Amino acid sequence: MQFLTGCYVRSIGSSPTLGEQLKDLKTAQVTGAITNAEYQAQKARLLKAKTFGEVLGEVDAKKNLVH
Repeated sequence: MQFLTGCYVRSIGSSPTLGEQLKDLKTAQVTGAITNAEYQAQKARLLKAKTFGEVLGEVDAKKNLVH
């Protein structure tokens, strides 16, 4: 099953990419759903969470799902 989120289609069950999360966050800020301070805090949290090791771990986890 797929659903439309913004201007792209994503399958249910798939995790949004960092880029998708950042776009959604920016949209929330531009539309006034969150303040600029909230945007900056959440953006920093997302970028900090995506360290090189975590990215590799996600790739390894996806490989294990295929096998």
